[in-house]
Amino acid sequence: MQRKVETPANGPLPGFLASWLPATEAWERGEKVDRLIGIHAGETRRGRIPDDSKYRYVYPLREWKWGQEECQDAIKRAGLQVPCKSACFFCPARRKPEIIQLAKEHPDLMDRAIAIERQAIATGNLKTVKGLGRNYSWEALLKADNQQQRLFIDCQAPLCDICMDQDEPTVSHVLEVLTNNARD
Repeated sequence: MQRKVETPANGPLPGFLASWLPATEAWERGEKVDRLIGIHAGETRRGRIPDDSKYRYVYPLREWKWGQEECQDAIKRAGLQVPCKSACFFCPARRKPEIIQLAKEHPDLMDRAIAIERQAIATGNLKTVKGLGRNYSWEALLKADNQQQRLFIDCQAPLCDICMDQDEPTVSHVLEVLTNNARD
């Protein structure tokens, strides 16, 4: 028999659940405790957690077919501010531009993420995963980005013939010259 156990509003940690009376009572009766997972219907890449001996994992937003927009509307209707995207600073789901942005805006967090990645690689247990990016390492990505950026240091593109006679070439001037050249 499944029994839905209400949890505190801020979501208890596993350590808290282990000693939380409603959960322990449910387990003593041989019941599982429902853990609600906040993955919306549009997050198709994210998998499901299989049930285990203590918990049944429930995805209400997916069941209701709520995407990000429906979730944000519900938050606004409740009079709350829509929170910004949340993720761990070392989340493997980060996109490459987000990783580069993290390095620029929060170098301290990037240093911690690289340390985590190095430690995982050093164990020798990674067989198919190359780093935090799964099929690439964040450290290698940042090194390649820095090398790419160095190619453009002090790079000033010369003016072409169209703009040589202009102090401040404008888009309209360039279009005018191109249009006149096309007619000739």
